[in-house]
Amino acid sequence: MKKNLSLSILVSRTFEVVLYFIIILFSLRIFVYQTTINSDITVHISIIDEFVKNSFYIPHPGFHLLSYFISLLSGWPYTVVVPIIMASLVTIIIITTKNIILWALPDFKYKIIYILAAVALSFVTAIYLPWFNKSIYLGQWGPNIWHSPTMFLVKPFALVSFWGMLVFIEKQDAENDYLIGIIASLLLLGSTFTKPSFIIAFMPALAIYLLAFRVWKLKLYLKVFLVLLPSILLLTYQFIETYKLQNSASYFHDKIIFTNFGVMKLYSTNIMISFVLAAAFPLSILFIKNKLILKNPYLLIAWLLVIVSFLQAGLLAEKYKFSQGAFIFGYIIALFILFVFSSIEYLSWYSKENRQSVRPIYIILAGIVGLLHLFSGIFYYVRLVNKLDWL
Repeated sequence: MKKNLSLSILVSRTFEVVLYFIIILFSLRIFVYQTTINSDITVHISIIDEFVKNSFYIPHPGFHLLSYFISLLSGWPYTVVVPIIMASLVTIIIITTKNIILWALPDFKYKIIYILAAVALSFVTAIYLPWFNKSIYLGQWGPNIWHSPTMFLVKPFALVSFWGMLVFIEKQDAENDYLIGIIASLLLLGSTFTKPSFIIAFMPALAIYLLAFRVWKLKLYLKVFLVLLPSILLLTYQFIETYKLQNSASYFHDKIIFTNFGVMKLYSTNIMISFVLAAAFPLSILFIKNKLILKNPYLLIAWLLVIVSFLQAGLLAEKYKFSQGAFIFGYIIALFILFVFSSIEYLSWYSKENRQSVRPIYIILAGIVGLLHLFSGIFYYVRLVNKLDWL
């Protein structure tokens, strides 16, 4: 028995390493190509040195500073460093996702399940219906994109800080709750420093959850506020400098305006259909479990996060960079987090304890919907590898 278990672990780890290597190679091809065209990568690369020289303002310079210091230490140009960082982040996101699934569902006999689930979650996108919208990404958005350097760096911060904050809230009687709170606070600060898209949606979603489901827990409210405080202070500075003072030269200076889903309407002929295509798998989990979601705070807050970020993306925009959809990115991150915790819920249905709680036909149907997301994502990724798309 021990020999079989050891062999299973060895095969699983070997498969994992080989899979990461293949994903890194193909992802490098995507990102290297994007350094040769007018893409988000080339825009971000072009402003790194100006920012370091203090002649250009970047409100969220985490990725730029990381690229600068690695380039400085290695002697490699940004066109080499940035694709390597982004390809490495693809793997880091997969490993982070795998460990959260393992934390939530530690009892699967075959460890390869965790790897496959995490890899799938890093490739899923909105279900592709070419007769509805020719673009796989624009209009539907979806939980994964392959062109934004800052999004790649903020995703692991967002995922772990989301998880960490909820662990902090749910385990208030634990001996190490202060340590968990400090770690969650630092991770949230890191996500804000990298890209504030996640935090601006997460704070309202968290507030709604606390006020609705942790009624009059004033001590908990204070603790959560203290955890969020460093991010709130940084976010306040970013907002004032970016949208009010505008004291420095910057591509990022703009004005926030209200819009009636104006950005989304630029790219989708039917916003609700696009939403369903982007969130079909989590919706299937929600319809199957419905009221039982109240017993799963991770999934509940993930849904609140998606609702808040969807409304922000629809009702808010930047005036001068309107078509770029600055508030769409929070919605994309929220979808990714929702997919992770919806997948955890789905995988739990295969455990011995829950096997009888969900009808097999529902498990099959939800699985088919999830596969449609995955096939669409793989199709999109292949197009990116073959240089047929970059958005």
